[in-house]
Amino acid sequence: MSPLPVGTRIGWEVVEGVLGSGGFATVYRVRSPDGYVSALKLLPLDQGEERAARAWREVSLGMRLHHPNLVRQLGAGQWPHDNPRYVWVKLERVEGPTLEEWAPGRPLGEVVERVLEVARALAVSHEAGVL
Repeated sequence: MSPLPVGTRIGWEVVEGVLGSGGFATVYRVRSPDGYVSALKLLPLDQGEERAARAWREVSLGMRLHHPNLVRQLGAGQWPHDNPRYVWVKLERVEGPTLEEWAPGRPLGEVVERVLEVARALAVSHEAGVL
């Protein structure tokens, strides 16, 4: 999937750039009319029925996950509206370093506590059937 150009509208959101991409989706930085910046994940629907079903499962699971250490899912839908080619998932945008960037030089106890926070979030995801 080629990245969408800056300025593309997906619903009310305006694409400001690419945050990342992988084998299954591209995540964009988007801005709403009120100035709120979030992440918008686009999952293509043209890669077979199994992938499309997986995209909708991800949406369904994401709406049920609630934990302070998990990114909140803010909404979901299809795009373009009149001829859907993607499932979109709007996510809370989290600023800051990765754990790998943050940890060096920190006291071991502080790093262990942060890793435990990640483990707690993974446990919630696992209980919901994500992992």
